Amino acid sequence: MSELPRGWELVAFPDFVFFQEGPGLRKYQYRETGIPFLNIRTFDDETINKTLCGFLDPKEVEEKYQHFLVDEGDILVAISGSIGKMAIARLGDLPLMLNTSIMRFRSLYEDALLRRYIYFFLKSEHFFKQAEKAWTGTAQKNMGPSHIKTFKLLLPPLNEQRRIVAKLDRLFARSRRAREELGRVSGLVQRYKQAILAAAFRGDLTADWRKENADSLIANHFLIEAGIKPADEANLPSLPNGWCWVLAGNLCSIKSGVALGKKRSPGTGLLELPYLRVANVQRGWLDLNEIKTVLVTPKEAEALYLKAGDVLMNEGGDRDKLGRGWVWDGQIDNCIHQNHVFRLRLKTDKVSPHYISYFANEFGQKYFMDQGKQTTNLASISMSKLSKFPLPIAPPEEMKLILQLTEKLFENIDLMEQEHQQASKLLDRLEQATLSKAFRGELVPQDPNDEPAAVLLERIQSDRQAQPKGKAIKSKQSHR
Repeated sequence: MSELPRGWELVAFPDFVFFQEGPGLRKYQYRETGIPFLNIRTFDDETINKTLCGFLDPKEVEEKYQHFLVDEGDILVAISGSIGKMAIARLGDLPLMLNTSIMRFRSLYEDALLRRYIYFFLKSEHFFKQAEKAWTGTAQKNMGPSHIKTFKLLLPPLNEQRRIVAKLDRLFARSRRAREELGRVSGLVQRYKQAILAAAFRGDLTADWRKENADSLIANHFLIEAGIKPADEANLPSLPNGWCWVLAGNLCSIKSGVALGKKRSPGTGLLELPYLRVANVQRGWLDLNEIKTVLVTPKEAEALYLKAGDVLMNEGGDRDKLGRGWVWDGQIDNCIHQNHVFRLRLKTDKVSPHYISYFANEFGQKYFMDQGKQTTNLASISMSKLSKFPLPIAPPEEMKLILQLTEKLFENIDLMEQEHQQASKLLDRLEQATLSKAFRGELVPQDPNDEPAAVLLERIQSDRQAQPKGKAIKSKQSHR
């Protein structure tokens, strides 16, 4: 800052703040139970989720790591990867130990620097601008104690610190409540979409259309013309008038993809082609940010090339991947697919691939779990079971209308979610603007009767000179 507020001082960060990074633990030290230790994943909305902690042997902690035990009120900050991710240690979190890439902060002089003031400083751009200059690494940013030793701290008079902290606590409590309300929107969006799809495939969205078009309500005519046999509906749910069930294997040609790691004879003119894997095929969209390649023969390639309009569906994996998929639009030339991704190619252009994919995304997961192989965490479906996946087919005009109404409603919901995301970003900017105002000395009124920070510095310097040299600050925790 070119000019400090009246009574403030710019001081060396380590002169007022105690900070300590955790030790570099090794996997062989980990235990099933014992003293929990932190990692970045344990930070959840500035609280600690102890279910994600690892554990160390209590005896080893007592012998080697006592000084890394966390105290109540310690400000815990990630200094690698998600730099700045924070949590505050509560009494119920203890005992708890630091780990590498996690640093704790607290005031060296509670009568000169409030711990809560440090917390807000660590959230501010004044801290992050210094961190940006200090951190190393490109793929993953890192910062260590040697960097923080060079940082500067804005130090107001103690009474002004109290006013700043009180005002920031009130303002941040309001923004937290607003953020909690906004946080409910994502869940609501998902439930709204599920309700829309359920209504769409019950025929509710097009009930009025059917009343006005009773003469057009025969779905199986165009199927018969295309040589597609409707399913036996004896054991299937009832459908609206004019609809029929069709098995996926009758409506589509289904193809599994290339098996990775397969040995091929040398000199066969192998082609290196991009391929889609399970990670690329998300629920309702395709993630094409990272596309890998594989060597295949020309014959394999010819059978596996994707075409615009192909429906992609994951064979299995984690539970949340079952029935997951979307439509290929030809985004990448000469692209094929892995054997864990099925390709469904429709035998008639009167059924939209998006219509099929919407239904499979919403209702395929239950079918796959019921019909597929299931282990503790993994599930999969065979091509024969997928071929028997029943699909509700309406008359072509009605399917077009269902798709139009569904996508229009989704568009409105997505707009609401975009507004929610923008509001969340505005909250982030508002909080940073509030912090910037606080550390410019503009958030609360200044009192000319406050003891200036310079007087605090003089008193601290005098106390330091009176103390024995080399006195270290250690954890005050009683959980040894």
